[in-house]
Amino acid sequence: SFQRLGVTPRAGAVTGSAGMQSAEQAAAVAPGGSQVMHAAYENTLGELTAASKRISGRFGPVLDSTEKLGTHVKAASEKAANRFMANAEVLYNNAYRNFDRNTPVDITEIADALESVIRPLASSPRLQRRFAGEHEKLLSDFVEDAAEGAVTFAAVRQIRTAIGKKLNSPLFVGDEQHAAYASLYGALTKTLDDTIAAKAGPAAQKAWGRANQWYAKARANRIDFLNDIAKKELPEQVARYIQSGMNDGGSLLKKLRKSLLPEEFDAVAGTVLHQLGRAKPSAQSLGDDIFDAATDFSPNTFMTNWSKLAPESKNALFGGTRYIKLRPHLDDLAKVSEALKDADKFRNYSNTARNLLWGSLFTGGGANLAYSGGLEAAAIGAGTAVTLGFGGAKLLTSPRFVRWITDGMRTVGDDATSWPRHLSRLITVQAVEPHLKEELQQYRDAMRSAPRPWMQ
Repeated sequence: SFQRLGVTPRAGAVTGSAGMQSAEQAAAVAPGGSQVMHAAYENTLGELTAASKRISGRFGPVLDSTEKLGTHVKAASEKAANRFMANAEVLYNNAYRNFDRNTPVDITEIADALESVIRPLASSPRLQRRFAGEHEKLLSDFVEDAAEGAVTFAAVRQIRTAIGKKLNSPLFVGDEQHAAYASLYGALTKTLDDTIAAKAGPAAQKAWGRANQWYAKARANRIDFLNDIAKKELPEQVARYIQSGMNDGGSLLKKLRKSLLPEEFDAVAGTVLHQLGRAKPSAQSLGDDIFDAATDFSPNTFMTNWSKLAPESKNALFGGTRYIKLRPHLDDLAKVSEALKDADKFRNYSNTARNLLWGSLFTGGGANLAYSGGLEAAAIGAGTAVTLGFGGAKLLTSPRFVRWITDGMRTVGDDATSWPRHLSRLITVQAVEPHLKEELQQYRDAMRSAPRPWMQ
């Protein structure tokens, strides 16, 4: 995972060995070793930050503020609502191809509902000023036509479409007249349904029923949800609304993903992933603990937020065929963050011989102490000159040496007799990193003369 992300591995993180982590901590406070260890971990966390940004960017554009995320979601939601109405128009137009639009309509069913809308407008100058728009003019013309007995199916449908758009307007949701208009919309729908049922042929009835069914389902699943977003005045309120849905089982995020175009949701997925690992202001520079975040990505913050996400929310955000090729990268990011967050929990080694091996692999002359006093004591109290200080820090921060140690877990851990052969492979590390020649020679000498309790 470290290699695939382009992050320099650290021995304590990739092995999960308490002894190795103790050795790193000891080197970090030893004379000459502190600067090396701190610089190494700062470099590793910088590489992890770059990997995080790279992966987030593969999901979609990363919006660098809560305000921008909220603005993007609100604009995309309004476009989604418009697409919904356009699709509904297409479906209903298909039904009209098999039906005479000039068919007379009985408006008895809508008289009361129409009156509940018209009456307040007629009696209140304030409402007249507020609702003196195109919808109200349509209603006025409709009332005049009804009085003359000239109401057609097309006229009723035009009114219903106008009322539907008004009901779906974010500015109208919650208005004092909203309930009256909703009641009128329902009455208009029933009138149209009754007319189709009584006077249309099978083809028109089927097309009309399909359009009504789609509209009702889409409205319940999408429009009300989109209106909840559109009603929020500030972009930050929209962003908080989306973030609040991350721990509720993912239903809100599923609705958002289904409503937005794929490329519109890409920005949501990329931005949320990026924000999961944003370090707190106090963790923007490397502290005394070598596992603190050195840059704006914090493994600890990422894993805390990642664990809070409900599985359904993770799937809604990052699942599906669109992101299937990115999921392995996301898994690598989680594994590496977990390793750097709390390396002693990365792997749970219960095999005593393997634990002894890990302690002895780096403590050399301290192997007897590892055998008798424990792995942590061996790592901290090893008498080998290589273990602590500048030389030890150089080895612990060498990628080649760390890889040699992790390879040793797979080889020597399974076959203790392969230890001499594995030790001889340090020559390849020296060939690639000649600047470590002196430290590697000291390490080989110490290990050759050290007891090997894991082989007993």
